[in-house]
Amino acid sequence: MSLYGIIVGIWWIRLNDYFTQRGIEGGGRSGNVRLPAIALTGHMCDVTMGMAIMPISRHSALASFFKISVATALMFHMITAYTLFSVVLIHELLYVSRVPVLENLSETLRKVYPVLNPTYLYHETWPGKSSSLAIWRKSLIFTGITSVFIMLLIFIMTLPIMHSRHFNIFYFTYLLGIMGFVVICLDASTMFYCTAPGLAMWLFDWMMRLYELWLH
Repeated sequence: MSLYGIIVGIWWIRLNDYFTQRGIEGGGRSGNVRLPAIALTGHMCDVTMGMAIMPISRHSALASFFKISVATALMFHMITAYTLFSVVLIHELLYVSRVPVLENLSETLRKVYPVLNPTYLYHETWPGKSSSLAIWRKSLIFTGITSVFIMLLIFIMTLPIMHSRHFNIFYFTYLLGIMGFVVICLDASTMFYCTAPGLAMWLFDWMMRLYELWLH
């Protein structure tokens, strides 16, 4: 909770000031709190993803080093995973909710806050921009939707009734998490940096497992 408090306290002020300034420069009298909220929940997704991918297996190096029980590690993983899914849903619902609002904006503000990616200006994303960077900038809404569907499928398979009756499907569905991680990194440029610590622990854990298998 302290971590989320720091994220909200620091990023909300900066993001609100950023979008407010852009709105004023585009002819608006004030900012739109929905846009800072979208960006803020996106950053919260980044950080939560980094915690959710930390290794929690019975013989993980992390659990062994910190003397963490399997039950505690599993509970931490479940809480962070469900928190991640909740924040992702809020992030996407906020994004979708701004589309009708866009219709009430002036033509100038529509170009300041393009619907495909409000982080950039209209001329940076659309139209006539065919560079790989421009294509990536205007494709974030599609990578975001794809990541939500992947996480929704994983969430459904984690439900007790699905987990107990179809464990093999549940196990292999988790492999979609790798594809989901790649898609989310394409959706948010900050994702990789925020998840780097958890990803490093996950890779270290697998290296330790492979080393133990090699010794035996």
